Amino acid sequence: MKTGTSIHPIDTAAFVAVIVSGGTGRRFGSSKPKQFSSLADQTVLSCSVNAFCNFTGLQELIIVSHPDWLDETRKILKDTIRTGQIKIVAGGEFRQDSSRLGLEAITSSDSIPVLIHDAVRPWISTELIHSILAAVLSGCCAVIPVLSTHDSMVMIRNGIVTEYIDRSEIGHVQTPQGFFLNVIRKEHRRAFASGKRHFTDDASLMLAGGYPVMAIPGDPLNKKITVPGDLNSS
Repeated sequence: MKTGTSIHPIDTAAFVAVIVSGGTGRRFGSSKPKQFSSLADQTVLSCSVNAFCNFTGLQELIIVSHPDWLDETRKILKDTIRTGQIKIVAGGEFRQDSSRLGLEAITSSDSIPVLIHDAVRPWISTELIHSILAAVLSGCCAVIPVLSTHDSMVMIRNGIVTEYIDRSEIGHVQTPQGFFLNVIRKEHRRAFASGKRHFTDDASLMLAGGYPVMAIPGDPLNKKITVPGDLNSS
């Protein structure tokens, strides 16, 4: 994992971050959630947390844990750099709920940029955080990192291919995703009040609310851990 050097101007720009760490490990096939798996001399979760702690401009870092794993989360992060800025809160039933609860726990200014990241992407680079944060600070309401696909893509219905999709218009979405706190928090509150709980990430909620979503190049190393074999990636 790449580390920060604190010489980039974005390092000192004020922002907050939410790391969603609410999985239970059921699909991972482990007795513990995958974010607690060992990775080098750390855990998956601590790798993600430390990537954000490299930034001197970080005002708050909210870790959203599954309620059953709050104690384990606290134990893992007790020695983390700049622990005083880290707040651990309980998540909800769906990822959307956990993201909303993390945003509600932020006490910083409403106008501050916020980056929302999945804990199980431990190889997040300082450079990608720089890029997301810089795009938000330039005035973009929603920014996502996207990887292009090199495979042919098809639509399938009942086991039958119905059409080929232009792969130049398709991308793989990553995190962190960047927003202004007041805007993304408002959209989460609106969705919660209306009973809409089907959004799989925060940018899709913003797009449904009529906001433009900017795509910037993602990082091929910023992989999501899904199965145990992914822990050997780098």
